Amino acid sequence: MRSSSILEDARGNAFSGKYESVFVPNRGSREERRQALLQAVRRVYASVLDEEALLYRRRRGLLESEERMALLIMRVSGAPTATITTRKPPASASPSTLAWHKDIDPEAGVVRLVFGLGTRAVERSDDDYTRLVALNAPSRRPEADLDDVSEHSQRRMDCLDLHNGKFVSLPFQDVIEQKPDFRSIYI
Repeated sequence: MRSSSILEDARGNAFSGKYESVFVPNRGSREERRQALLQAVRRVYASVLDEEALLYRRRRGLLESEERMALLIMRVSGAPTATITTRKPPASASPSTLAWHKDIDPEAGVVRLVFGLGTRAVERSDDDYTRLVALNAPSRRPEADLDDVSEHSQRRMDCLDLHNGKFVSLPFQDVIEQKPDFRSIYI
């Protein structure tokens, strides 16, 4: 479940990751699933008043703007791997001000590609990296050499632990070791 608000979806403000997104594994009795869904609704709505979101709105001059919140319930589909469900690499595309080569057109946009649930494309962490792809020059990598590629690669993967019914972040190597036929490619 994720937020979809007037300010968040407006042009000119990057609200990505400011409001809560909640993964609710569809497990348990009907009542347990209903309670989990209601808790997710409360968490997402309450995130409008999160300190980081309010500070962001104040910095952008939007604190007095009306914020109407809707919720999107999205299905996560993927392939079970032991007790973990993974998903094909999602993409988050947006216009880019980052051009690491003269052949890259910032107006064409850039895709941030990740393995797993896609949360790392929005909620970046300092100890892990996503794959940047310029849409007009997809074979142009921002890294200078193979050592840079190795250093700036994704190391953790966000997944759903279906056995325990929770969101987890695991070392990428641990996830692929659970599935011997996991196909990985160099991109």
